[in-house]
Amino acid sequence: MKKVSKKIVVITVLLVLFVTLSGIGESSIPSFKSNNDFDLYIEGGIGLTIGAINYGNQTLTVSYNITTGIFGRNVVNGEFQVPPHQEIGIRTIGFSITPLSVTLSAENETLTRTGIAIMIFVIFFN
Repeated sequence: MKKVSKKIVVITVLLVLFVTLSGIGESSIPSFKSNNDFDLYIEGGIGLTIGAINYGNQTLTVSYNITTGIFGRNVVNGEFQVPPHQEIGIRTIGFSITPLSVTLSAENETLTRTGIAIMIFVIFFN
């Protein structure tokens, strides 16, 4: 049991070093979709962060869809409200190795990113 946990620690440390030194994290820079009334964003790194900034005077309803797994079997749907002149961000940290696709929608704007989750790290390709 101790040998297995040591291997996991070594693999995790090597993965962290690889991600930080190779520039892969640069592909997880936040992606924004903007208009005059709001911004939508999806970012990776340690965990997954989705959110919206509402610059308008009306409450903004944001829908999200997170699909994971090779065949897209695990789907999380939902929505959240962003009051006027406020920002709402949601962060989740999982522990898996799986492809993922994340979509945010508000009013007539949609932002989609695809990538991979490796342990607790999320790396987006677009």
